[in-house]
Amino acid sequence: MTPAHRWLLATLLAAAVVCVLALNRGWEPVGEGAIAQSAERVLQGEVPHRDFDELYTGALTYVHAAAFAIGGIRLSVLRVPLLLVALAWVAVFFSLARRIVPPAGAALLTLLAVSWSVPNDPSPMPSWYNLFLATFAIYALTRWIETLGRGWLVLAGACGGASLLMKLSGVVLLMGAGLFLLEASRSQEEDESSGARHGPAVRSAITLGLALLVVALWGSVAPRGYLNVVHFVLPVALLALGLAVREWTATAVSGGARLWALARAAAPFAGGAALVIAPFALYLAAVGGLDETIRGVFVTSFRRAAQAGMQPPRLFWLAAVVPLLLLLRPRSNHAAGWDLRSLVVAGGLAGVLVLGSVTFFPQQVVWQSLRSLGPALGVVTGVVLAVGPARLGWPEPRHRLVVLFGIVAVLHTLIQFPFAGPNYFYYVAPLVFLAAGGFVAGGGKTPMGLQLAVAGFYLAFAVLEVMPGSQAGLALRPQRRPDPVAVALPRVGLLVAPPLARLYDSLLLLVRERAADGRIWAGPEAPQIYFLGGFRNRTRELYAFLGPASLESVLAERHAREEASVIVINQRPVFSPPLSKEAFDSLAKEFPASTSIDRFMVRWR
Repeated sequence: MTPAHRWLLATLLAAAVVCVLALNRGWEPVGEGAIAQSAERVLQGEVPHRDFDELYTGALTYVHAAAFAIGGIRLSVLRVPLLLVALAWVAVFFSLARRIVPPAGAALLTLLAVSWSVPNDPSPMPSWYNLFLATFAIYALTRWIETLGRGWLVLAGACGGASLLMKLSGVVLLMGAGLFLLEASRSQEEDESSGARHGPAVRSAITLGLALLVVALWGSVAPRGYLNVVHFVLPVALLALGLAVREWTATAVSGGARLWALARAAAPFAGGAALVIAPFALYLAAVGGLDETIRGVFVTSFRRAAQAGMQPPRLFWLAAVVPLLLLLRPRSNHAAGWDLRSLVVAGGLAGVLVLGSVTFFPQQVVWQSLRSLGPALGVVTGVVLAVGPARLGWPEPRHRLVVLFGIVAVLHTLIQFPFAGPNYFYYVAPLVFLAAGGFVAGGGKTPMGLQLAVAGFYLAFAVLEVMPGSQAGLALRPQRRPDPVAVALPRVGLLVAPPLARLYDSLLLLVRERAADGRIWAGPEAPQIYFLGGFRNRTRELYAFLGPASLESVLAERHAREEASVIVINQRPVFSPPLSKEAFDSLAKEFPASTSIDRFMVRWR
């Protein structure tokens, strides 16, 4: 067994232990309730979007339904597929990291990625699968760089198609891979070129396409405020600018050859995506759900973006990334290992850890230094693209690899839009680390001691401050998770905060007592009530903001309310509007008896 294999096994073992210990801890009732109810409805023969308002594209719902069929109907069962795919992801991530740093460094970088990802929020959300599939696609594109085998392009495209079937945000992987192929196909032309330049028509068309991408992104993001523009539009615009500059300044072949080279790269990738998307689309067409799925994914889902949102960090927090950039900047007289400067920096970072354990402000600074890396990566990647490998002194394969990491990471940060809460950073952090590691190692002029000190610091910070923290309060206010307890409800199987366990144990006990016939209505935005109690949802609704698609669905929801023996009203929905006064008064007449438990009001006849 080689040293690299030993480091891989040790990394996998450490990651498995951390993930398994965290797997059944924590619970987001509404989100996981919607996911679980969707999977159960599929088990009962329903089709997402056609029969109920599926939140995402729908493929993951079938995966979860299969998990229920095998392991039983319980929330903890849905985390098993997440764990299995996460461990495969760890191995692939290590392989990518191994290409830019030695095995020990790859282990450190991989554990850093793990510590800022799944163990902090092991809910089986589709965004995790977006991250995993993006990493798998990067690996496939890396293998294409190394071998030029077009089968790897097909595999990368399949990962992109699968990511889109998990959640609409998977489109950012298709976009990122497309931008990389635009650059890589031009670079291959240069390798084969005799020095001629192609005419302005092709370059103008490519530049126009890049500009249209930025304009489209601006149109989607800008209405949500300037902070979103800075964090999500600006980095992509800088990528597009770098690609355009390189297109106009690089030596290449004729315009026809340029387009042919791009097609040779793009066609297998698009074919791989189609191989995954087409069977799912054909199935939906066969069961009469394709039109509703297209409408639900590309129209209705944007209502969620309109209702839910959290702003990225304020502009002054961009200053938090400056010390990190200064520490990792290239140096002409860099040291091969540890020198006095590296030891001083390591000591200073250890002091920050100590200070952060007693006061909150240092924790905020550390958090925001990472959350602000997206714009910084946009700047660095754009510059590297525009300058090219010759001026940087990087060998071409290494240059393409680093560019690949940077482009996909920058596009992947868009997953945080429009809900840029600190916990959404978990879905992008590993690719940010991989790209940052690629740029630092690619330049080869940052002292190794400084690299190890910085990576070790962020790993220690994750273990000491992030993983024990509260999901709601990370980077926003000081909080700690209380010691978790088991929920008595048989359909949970998770360890959660005591107040949450008491709330749902008492709430479902009351609902079951009052709804002996099993007929309830819960809303708006209370899918977990149906799932936890094993009640049938006789409406399309998971979240009220998705809205009724037709008069028939309005009448069906009204009928479900009228036929119910118990209703559960969520008085403080997060995404959906609360019940109107008229609707509440009408229900109060029909269901005169009531009691309130936290945010829920239970009413019965």
